[in-house]
This record gives sequence, structure tokens and C-alpha cells, in this order.
Amino acid sequence: MFKSLICLAPLAATAQALFTEYQPSNQHNQDDSQMPPQQQQPPPPIGGGDPYDGSQGVPNRVFSSSWVGSPSNPQIIPPSQDHFYTVNTTLVNSQPNGKVLLERSMGINGLYSGIEEAIQMVYSTKDNYDGATSSVADILIPRKDKLNGRIMAVALPEDSVCLDCAPSYNIFFRRSSPVIQSLLDEGYIVVIPDYEGVRGSYTVGHVSGTHILDALSATKDRVQELGIKGQFDVGIWGYGTAALASGWAAEMASDYAPHLDLKAAALGSVMANLTNWLISSNGSPSSYLVATSLLGMATEYKSVFVALEDNLSPRRKKSFNSAANHCATDNTLRFLESDVLRGSFQNGYNIIADPNVRAVYDLNSLGKNAPKCNMFVYQGSQDSTTVLHDVRSLLKYYCSQGTTVKYHEIPDTTHAQGMDMYLDVIDFFDDAFANKVTSSCERIDGNFYQN
Repeated sequence: MFKSLICLAPLAATAQALFTEYQPSNQHNQDDSQMPPQQQQPPPPIGGGDPYDGSQGVPNRVFSSSWVGSPSNPQIIPPSQDHFYTVNTTLVNSQPNGKVLLERSMGINGLYSGIEEAIQMVYSTKDNYDGATSSVADILIPRKDKLNGRIMAVALPEDSVCLDCAPSYNIFFRRSSPVIQSLLDEGYIVVIPDYEGVRGSYTVGHVSGTHILDALSATKDRVQELGIKGQFDVGIWGYGTAALASGWAAEMASDYAPHLDLKAAALGSVMANLTNWLISSNGSPSSYLVATSLLGMATEYKSVFVALEDNLSPRRKKSFNSAANHCATDNTLRFLESDVLRGSFQNGYNIIADPNVRAVYDLNSLGKNAPKCNMFVYQGSQDSTTVLHDVRSLLKYYCSQGTTVKYHEIPDTTHAQGMDMYLDVIDFFDDAFANKVTSSCERIDGNFYQN
């Protein structure tokens, strides 16, 4: 079942809310346009409120007796209207990273088979400025007789800044994923994190990394509390724009979450250099990603926020900002093959040349640290959603730093066709968890260093 979603989240309550109602508070009055992106102040928080009854104090964890999507309670409330998704600042500030704060059971019968238990959890994590926050993830646990002692974080493409497009919610409206079903059949516990966070920080790497890694930590703790014993090897998998998020998690894992001992990560159709990816996406069937990415960066970086406010064409501002009101399917049709950069900005492509915008995109591109885990990267040679040269350059950097990389550039294969590689990816994970991956860089279809 598919659902055409119009975002109801506070971020997009009105078509122009993001760029016309921003009034800096005192803490944001400092001019940070020349500051390095990691030191900039973010725009004001989105949302607010508290789903907990403070009169009873703040518990270490709230176990909800409610179900979401169950036969007895079939109504599934959009995250923007569901207090379950609201950040409780008191609670997250009292907990370390990667702890389950709130949970409820999920009813997903008919979507995936062989599930023993499905849990939707709120967990503690860090935002782009390492402040305490929370996010939501779904945990799918296969039957106990199938468990193989492994946990896989599957980053599903969200491609939106709208909270109501979150993977944890949209699992109820997507077709079942053959990737997830195959992992469950193999005995993997699968966690599906909302790695963009409550701001909808699309293409913001640090947010994605912390949110994926802390979802794994919380899942590992929770399944052990359920009486499922074991060390639980962990892996990460992402395809398309979710590969950027997964790549950031892989690059951050050894420093941010060494206790996870991340064994392996698989990235398909990788956005390696975000500036080049943004330019190549403009005018393509994926043109909407240009608007979505700039809006996503603006949720975290004031310099991008100001650049958009100053340079958006008054005639096109409403149309551009409306991308925040929709999920990927609707935005694809609305921006299909549009020249978003030239059509939306008074200075056209110069928005990307703006040194502050460029600095943010450079900061959030992959290649900041080489992963310590085994990597499987796969890419269709005819995949128009990525820049092949940038993918190869990224992998050469990884290899130069000692990362084990298996790279498969699949001839005559498009982006959509590359998704069918999932069984090969599972084989890679099986080998990696069994310590059968040889420490080397290998290009499966030819010379790794060919251009």
C-alpha cells in the first residue's frame, strides 16, 4: 500500500515558514556567516512539547501499553501529531547515548513474515552540535529459532525534510523491502532508524552517523533485556541517499561508538562528494533532491539558511519551500527534471559557489575518516544518481588508509537495477561476520584503481 504524504510537521506548517518566520533569539544573534560550519549556530529548534506527565517525575524509561498499527488500534498517527516523537529534553539530558527512553509494540502483520516481536523505540542520541536529543527507530526481531546473533541497521532512503516522511512511520505504507525480509529470513535482528532526526536534517552527515550508531547501541541493549543472549555482531546497510548516512556512521563508528565493534558496512549507489552530486542531480529525474538537500542543510547551518533567504527568487520561493511539505514521491513529480538551481535562485548556480554553502557541503561529504570495518560498496555503471569518479576517489582514499574494501561496479546497470544486489550483500555480511573477508582492496569486476 502506498500513501501520498503531505507533511504536517511544524517545519512545514506553511509553505514559507522556513524562511519567512525565522527570528534569531539572543543566542543566535552572533554573525556566524564566516565561522566554520561545525561552529555555526543552528536555526531554532523545530517542534516542542512534552509527551510525558511531569507530575509523576521523569522515569528512566516509559513502557507504553499502546500498539501502533495493530488490528485493535489500526490508526497510525503521523509523527508530527504523535507525542511519541516529541523530544523530552529533561529525559534525554539525563541519559547517555544509545539508551531506550520509550517504546511501544508495533503491529506489522502482513508486511514481513517470521517476526517474533516488533518494537518502536525512542532512543537517546546526539544532534549536529553534540547536544542531547532523541530519535525513533523500529526493531524487527525474527523468531528465536532463526536468530543468528547479528544486528543490522538498515537505513532506508527518506529523501525529505518532513518529519512525517520518517522511515519508522512510513514502514506501514511502503511495500515490504526484500532486503529487510531476506535479513529476517537469515536470522538478523533489523533496526530501522530515523537517521535524519526530528529536524529532518537531510544530507547532514554527523546527524546521520550519531542516529544510526546510537540506534544500534539501543537495540543491542534492548534485545538483551528481552532475554536474547549473545555478543551480537553489528552491521550497517544503506542504498542511495541512505548510503551517505550509512557511510557517515561507518566513518564515525570507531571514535563515536567503539563499544559496538562495527564489523561491516555496505553502501550502494554512494553520494561521495555532495557538491558534485547536487550539481549532477539538478535537471535530472531526481531534481527534487536539490531543494530537499538545501532545505535539510538549512535546518542545521545558519549560513545555508541565510544564503537561501538572500538568494531565493521571490517568484519561486513558495514553490521551492514547498518541498518541505512533501515526501519523496510527491516531490519527484513536482520537480521532475527541473533546473532547480537556475530556476529558483537569483544568482543561479552561484548559490553552490557561495563559500559558506560550499563549506557546509564539503564538511558533510564522505571521506573525513577511513572506516575501520570491512566495506562492501556497489554501484551500477549506468547509475545517474551518483558521480562514479567521486565514488572511486573515495574508495581509493579508504584503501590508502588501510580499510578493507570490496567494490563491485556493475556493468550496464542503473540505479533501480542496482537494488537487486541485496543477496550478494548478504553474502558479504555473512563472510565478514565469520571473519572470512581477506584484508585487501578488491574491485570485483576489474582493476580497483582504474578510472
